Amino acid sequence: MPCHGHALATNAVVVATLLLSRPVFADLDISALLKQQRSDSGTQSSAPALQLPSPKIAPAANATVAPKENAGTAGSHFGNAVALDTPSATKDALLRASDLYRKAAELGHTKAQTALGLMFAQGHGVKSDDERAAFWLSKAAASGNALAQYSLGLLYYEGRGTEQDYSQAISLYRTAASNGNAKAMNNLGIMHALGHGVSEHNPTALAWFSLATQAGSQDAKSNAELLRQELTGPEISKSEQIELRLRNEL
Repeated sequence: MPCHGHALATNAVVVATLLLSRPVFADLDISALLKQQRSDSGTQSSAPALQLPSPKIAPAANATVAPKENAGTAGSHFGNAVALDTPSATKDALLRASDLYRKAAELGHTKAQTALGLMFAQGHGVKSDDERAAFWLSKAAASGNALAQYSLGLLYYEGRGTEQDYSQAISLYRTAASNGNAKAMNNLGIMHALGHGVSEHNPTALAWFSLATQAGSQDAKSNAELLRQELTGPEISKSEQIELRLRNEL
């Protein structure tokens, strides 16, 4: 799984390299999204719209959202895009897929907005454009898409397509985590371990890594093993208490 390293310091001693989960168009999350859509093409998520902080994003030129039209039309565009967007797709096929994703996204199709945002974020079939990525991911994130919430959180964390904003990243990661996204849980652990946007607190970091591991994150499993070696018995006990509280909150 692609990752980005961060040196972790505890009591002024560098002890490990933590793995920050990063979305790549070909990784398991987007593959699962597209695979699911093959069976429920045209079906929109019933998740309620979330009240997220207003993103500090200036919409890129031509990145507009048309009034909502027939959901079947949007689903058809998306389904056709998924059929074109395969691991062996040619550049021409990917370009046509991006256009179909855009048409569906402009009709309010949340999964298409997510897919299009990730295409722009990764330069997958289109020229990389972080502002357009942030624009479309913010649309999908506000509608409750966990992959979009997590991916937009990473853009805020890294300051791509928008100003760097750790508080916004934490808010989005936390929302994605409540929707079951393991990578968001892992990245919350990293932010607590490094004191990015929050006070540094390794027991809380370990709690998030543990929850992310249980949700399927291999990055989090490695991070938990590394961090656990540095904590005392009381700190590990404290982490277990925090983990229980977080699990009840999610």
